[in-house]
Amino acid sequence: DTVVIPGEIDGCQVTAVGGNAFRNNTTLRAVSIPSGSTSIGARAFSGCTSLTDVNIPGTLTVIGESAFAGCTGLENIELPGGVLTIGTTAFSGCTGFTEIELPDTITTIGYRAFRNCSNLEKINYPMAWTSGSSEIFSGDSKLTEIEVSEGVNALASSAFYGCTNFTKITLPSTLKTIGNSSLRGCTGLASLEIPEGVTKIGEYGIGGCTGLTELILPDGLTTIGYRALMNCTGLKSVNYPAGLTTASSEIFSGDTNLRKITVPEGVEALPANVFYGAGSLTKITLPDSLYIDNTDLCSVLGNILENAIIACQDVPVNDRFLTITVSKEQGTELYIAASNSFSGRVNHKGGRYFSTKQGGSGIGLISIIATAERYGGSADFYHEGKVFYSN
Repeated sequence: DTVVIPGEIDGCQVTAVGGNAFRNNTTLRAVSIPSGSTSIGARAFSGCTSLTDVNIPGTLTVIGESAFAGCTGLENIELPGGVLTIGTTAFSGCTGFTEIELPDTITTIGYRAFRNCSNLEKINYPMAWTSGSSEIFSGDSKLTEIEVSEGVNALASSAFYGCTNFTKITLPSTLKTIGNSSLRGCTGLASLEIPEGVTKIGEYGIGGCTGLTELILPDGLTTIGYRALMNCTGLKSVNYPAGLTTASSEIFSGDTNLRKITVPEGVEALPANVFYGAGSLTKITLPDSLYIDNTDLCSVLGNILENAIIACQDVPVNDRFLTITVSKEQGTELYIAASNSFSGRVNHKGGRYFSTKQGGSGIGLISIIATAERYGGSADFYHEGKVFYSN
C-alpha cells in the first residue's frame, strides 16, 4: 500500500522515477520520492486510482507526460518551488482535486495537463509561465474563473486555449502581451477587460471567443497578430486602437456580426492588412487625419502609367489611348481609375496578371495591391477585349 523509494540503490543515487514505474497499480496508496530526484517519468503513476498521498522533494523540476493521469483518489498534491515543467496530460482526470497551488517557477504546462479535473474549483497562474498548449483546463466544469497575478507581463501562449468552461478571466494591470492563442476558443467568456498597458495581441490571441459581444482595445495597443480576433461571431462592437502600427491579415475574419468600425481622429496611417479578410464589415469610417504618403501615391500612379505606356506601344498609333481619373469620394476615400489600350495578349494565371515581357513578373501590380491594402483599400484589374482596366 505504501512505497518509500530509497535515495540510493546499490551505491547509485536515485535521480528520477522512471516512466511507467507504478502504472495502473491500483493498490498503491502512498509514495515518498527521495530528495535528489529531479523528474517523474511519463505515466509513472498513471491509473493509480487508490493513490492519495504523494511526497515530492524540493529538487524536482519536471513532471512528465501523464505522470499522474487518472489518479482519481488524489485530493491534493504539494508541488515544490523548483518545478519548471508540467507535461502533457500530467494530471488529466484527477477528479479528486478541488484546489491546486502551482509554484511560480513553472514555465511550461503541456497539452490537457489538467483536463477533466471535474471537481477542480481553484488554481493560480504561475508568475514565470511563458509556454502553454491547448485545452490545459478543458472539461474542468467547476473551474469557471481565474485571476492572473499582478506582476505578470505576458500571458503564456495557449494558456487558456479551448477552455470553454471559463466565464471570467481577470487580467492584471501589469500585462503587456496577450500571447499567441492565449484566450483562443474561450467560448464561455461574455466579457473581457483588457488592461490599458497591453501593447500586443498575438496570433489567434482572442480568436473564437464566440460569447464576446463588445470589446474595448486599449489605445496603447501597437501590434495585432494574424487572426487575433477571428471567429468572434457574437462580436458587434470593437474600437480601433489609436496607437496601432503593426497588423497582420484576417484579424476580424469570421466576425459575422461586426458590421462597422470607426478609425478615430488623429490616426495618420493604417498598417498593412489591418482590415484584410474582414468580409462582414460593410462600413469603415476613416478620419480626416488619415493621409496617403506621397511616395506611396507616386508609386501607385507610376506603376499604372508605366504598365499602360508599355502596353500601348504594342498597339497601332491611331488606336492607342490612356485615361486616368483620380477623385476623392465621401470625404475620405481616394479612387483611382485607369483604362488603356493593349494588344489583347495577356498572361493571366490563377486570377493574377503577369507581365507579357520576357522574364517579367508583374511586380508592379503586386506593389499597387499591397499599397492599397496598407491604407485599408483594395485594387482590381481586368480586361475586356483590347482594353485593360485598373481600379
